[in-house]
This record gives sequence, structure tokens and C-alpha cells, in this order.
Amino acid sequence: MEDIFNNIVVVKRSGQRVSFNGLKIVLALKKAFDSVPNAYTEKDINKVYENVLNFIIENYKERKTINVEDIQDIIEDNLNRSKYKQVFEEFSKYRKNRAESRKAFSIKQQHKFVKSLEKIDCLNLSNSTPDQMLYSYGSVISLEYLKAYLMDNKYVKAHEEGRIFIHQLSYFNLGYIGPTHLKLDGYVNYDINELIYILIQAKKEINGEIAIDSIDGLLSDFVLEKFKTMLFAKTKKYLEINDYIGYVNLKKLEDKLNNLVNIEFNNYEDVFLNKKTIDLFRLAYDDTLKEIEVLLKTLFDTMLNILNKEGNYSISFGVSSTVQCCLVRDTLLDNLKNNKYDNIKFIYKLVNSTDAFLNDISKVIINNNVKLSLNNKRCVEYFSTGLRMSDSEIVTGKSNIANVSINMSRLGIKYPKLKDFYKALDETLEVSKNILEFMFETIGDKKKDNYKILFDNNIFDDEKLEYGQTIRKVIKNGTLNINLVGLKECCISLNSDNYNSLVLKILKYIRTRVDLMNSKTKLNFTLSSINYPDVSSYLIDIDKTAYGLINKVTKKEIYENISLITNINQIQRVTNYQKILNGGNVLEMILPSDITIDKVSKIIRELEKEDINFAYLKVGEL
Repeated sequence: MEDIFNNIVVVKRSGQRVSFNGLKIVLALKKAFDSVPNAYTEKDINKVYENVLNFIIENYKERKTINVEDIQDIIEDNLNRSKYKQVFEEFSKYRKNRAESRKAFSIKQQHKFVKSLEKIDCLNLSNSTPDQMLYSYGSVISLEYLKAYLMDNKYVKAHEEGRIFIHQLSYFNLGYIGPTHLKLDGYVNYDINELIYILIQAKKEINGEIAIDSIDGLLSDFVLEKFKTMLFAKTKKYLEINDYIGYVNLKKLEDKLNNLVNIEFNNYEDVFLNKKTIDLFRLAYDDTLKEIEVLLKTLFDTMLNILNKEGNYSISFGVSSTVQCCLVRDTLLDNLKNNKYDNIKFIYKLVNSTDAFLNDISKVIINNNVKLSLNNKRCVEYFSTGLRMSDSEIVTGKSNIANVSINMSRLGIKYPKLKDFYKALDETLEVSKNILEFMFETIGDKKKDNYKILFDNNIFDDEKLEYGQTIRKVIKNGTLNINLVGLKECCISLNSDNYNSLVLKILKYIRTRVDLMNSKTKLNFTLSSINYPDVSSYLIDIDKTAYGLINKVTKKEIYENISLITNINQIQRVTNYQKILNGGNVLEMILPSDITIDKVSKIIRELEKEDINFAYLKVGEL
């Protein structure tokens, strides 16, 4: 069938002749079926699609040419004869609207842009607040303007046909930065409310996850400063109440407390002149510690509830080991044992398997609250998705500027011969690189003046920027990521008997190409394999429509993570994947519902032993 369509030429309304592209028919049918409320499946769409293709083969294989209008007539006729009445009516209505638009707008871009107005009319905003409606309207218009006027049509087609998926497509033209590890250390020494304010305001300039790195270390100075102030005041109060104020050199005590680097107890015998004053200081210390614990509990209750309402934050903790850091960590773990947050993800940085908090973190894992970042002697920061910033001396304060996912499954289905596959893969990688460079340049052309939060000491190197300058030289520190979706299914299509070894071979091949991009462009291209649920669902839906339900490939709801495992013996192959994927990957492991804390701890030790970088252990189904 493929050979026949290679010989058929499509004549567009302008008279231009182009190669036949069955995916255009798939997308037209999918839009028509999706526009009606009935519960149609991919099988329904695929059935009509196959009927249309068969009709074209029977009637046009000898003619070698077919008009666009003829293809649409064939689609209409098949919908009508197959008794999909509502779909037929929607498709006919769409054709008439497009015809009227072409008459009204002589310039092609104007005709394309007017589609956005129709898409706005189709939005279901019945339960939306005014700001939500404004956001929805704006995102549609921004996307359609980008597609009509700014982005090369071949990139738009690649996205719409499901060959690739361009993340942040609706927003990057406006200057939104992608997922970002904010540099926040300047806000927490004295005023936590300022920290919360910055985190909320940053959402206006970041479209994606906002990462708060090492919160135990971040809050360490805050705890220490509060502790010193409270301990001095409480010690003075207890001395006055017991009439021992004259037995203590308060100025010397204040100076010593101001020089504290942690909140461990110290007798300060050169300050306190007798046992009674030392006992009063110990009492003041214990009471201050209790008050700090209450303060931290209240802080986390407040902050986490506010951020959860705002959405899309991740918080990492676990590396620092000072007394105050351990206190912060302990308080946060207690909170996570008793609460679940839908819009905040937590990442525990395991330093080593002898970690004193291993049992506590295992309890939280059983509650499905925390992901694991292991081997933290390296300088690596993760987002909760598994996306990572590459190894470098400084990671905090950097962003993933742009991200493009390649539909690897499509390549495996369409090009079963390895020679054809690698040729198509090279072409797709080149398209992905060009898109990422375009996104980088588009965002990089924005000026510091366009941002109120990000480039005000919250991004690495932003002190180099002055008002009026473009942000290009600062965001150059961020990453441009190429993500692979459906790699397992791709390799099953190419070699179902030995797909695991082919996965590794293809990963090494792509990583070599990505490293070459870096050396040629001096930008930070990275490679990941992360299954974003919405992306995977979008891509597999189109593939089901175009290619039907293929066993172990499209006969499922979502493409699988190559690093999804069900037992401990499969860890080593994931280690090999993660060594290549410098842009990130998550080992996902399903744990039995009756698993014990000791067994979870044992699995974590095994992950560390096998050099796994990032893992998500979940009880029950993922």
C-alpha cells in the first residue's frame, strides 16, 4: 500500500503538487470525531481512514494524481455511508467555514489565523473563572499566531501529525521560560513570606515546574537566625525571673550566639558563672528548640498548602547534615507522612544507603509522596518528571529552555528496515535541533525588562544582565532537550525478539548525534527519555488512528517508559540507559501493596549499589 501512495501526487487548491500524506487524512478525521460528544474510539476513526485509503487506491492508482477537494469528498462520503451522521455534519461544516475564510482572506496567513477564533468558540469554559477564560483565550490565539506567522510550516506539520511534540508550544513565543531551578537563597534568612511571594510570582514567567532545591539547606540559615534571637531572649527572661541576671555576661553571650554555625547545645562555661545559670540556659535551649519545631511545622503547613493551590512545584531535600537541616528535614517528613499534595512533588536526595532517614523516607514512599535522587555526590538536579540539568559545577538557577519529544514508535512502525529507520531518525533529529534553536532564539530575543522576577538575582548569571539587554547570554546556561517517547515500542517494531539490546544501541547512536550538536552550536543540547502522560497519550492516539491497534505497540493507552521495571533483577539495564540520558530518565518500579518498610529500604540500597540516578517507587499501579 505504501508503494502505491508514493506514486500518487496531491494537487492543492493553488495548483501546487505535493506528495500524498495520509496523516493529513488521519488528523482531519480525528478532529471531526473529537468534535462530537459520542464515545467513538480509535477503531472507528481507523475504519473510516482505511476505507478512504482503499477507495483512493481503487480509483486513483492509475491516474497518479488526486485533488485535495476530491479527498475531502471521499472522506465525507465514507462518513455518511458509515452512518457517522454527527461526524459527517461537523466535517461538512468545517469545510464550508474554511471555504468562506479563504474567500474573505486573500493572504494565506490571515486565513490560517482566523482558525483561532473558531477554536475559541469550541472551548468548554462553562465552569471557568474570568482569569481562567482569559488564559484559555490567550493560549489559543498565541498558538495560532505562532503557527500562522512565525514558525516554519514544516515544524508545525511535524507537531500536528504526531511525528514530534513541541513542549510549551502555546507559550514560548511570549517569552515564558521552561521548567526552572530557582536561585532562592537570598529570600529565606529572615522572611519566609518573601520566599512564598517570589515562588508564586515566578509562575507568571515560568511555564512548567518550579524547583525548590535542597529546602533543608535553604531554610538552614532561617532556622539558625530565629534560634539565636529566640535563645538569647528566652535565656535573658529566665535569668531575670530567677534573679540570676547579674551572674551572666549578657554581651559576651550575645556575641557568642551571633557566631553560632549550628544549633547544637553548648554550655558556654566562660559566660555562665555557676551551675544554676547553666541549668537555666539548658532550659532556655530546650524550650527554644521546641518553639522552633512548632514554627517549622506551622511554616510547612502554610507554605505547602499555598503552593499546592498554585500548582506545579517540586521540593527536594536530604543532602545537608547540620543539626538545623536535620530538624527541617524531620519536620517535612512528618508533614508528608500525614498529608498528600496533588500539585507539589517531593524529591529525596539520598546521600548513601546508611542514611539515618532511610526508614522514614521508606514510610513516605509507601504513601506515594516522594521520588528518589540517588548518588548525590554528583552535581545533578532533577525535576520531578525526571528531567535533569546536566552535571556542572553550578546547577541551581538554571532552566530547561525548550523541550521537543520525538515519536520513536512512529519511526519504528513506518520504517521497519534499519537502514530506512536510521535515515528517518537523522532527519527527525535535525528537525528537532532546528526547532529547539528557533525556540531558544525566540525566547532569547526577549529583554530583561520583560521580566519582574526571574532575572532579579533568581537565575544563574543574571547579574550580567542590564535593563534593555536581551536575555540570550543568560539562558544560554540552560538546556535544549530532545526527549524520546515510545522507544520501547519502536524497538519492538524493529526487532521484537531482542528489543532491549536495540534500545541501548539506538540510545548510544542518538547521544552521539546530540553531542555533535553541542560541539557545533555551543549550546547545551541534552537527551532524555521521559514519558510525559499528556504527550504520550497525544502521540499514541494519532498512531492508533493511522496504523490501527498493533499488539505490544499501539494496543495500549500510553507508550511505556523504557525504564519501567517490575523486579529488582531488571535494574542493570536501566543503569545503562541513565548513563547515556544526560537529560533525564526515571526508573519506575511498581511495589506490591503489602510491601514492608524494610523491603523498601532494601530496594533503595540496591538502586544505589547499581548506580541508579533517579527513581520512582510506587505501591500499586503507576
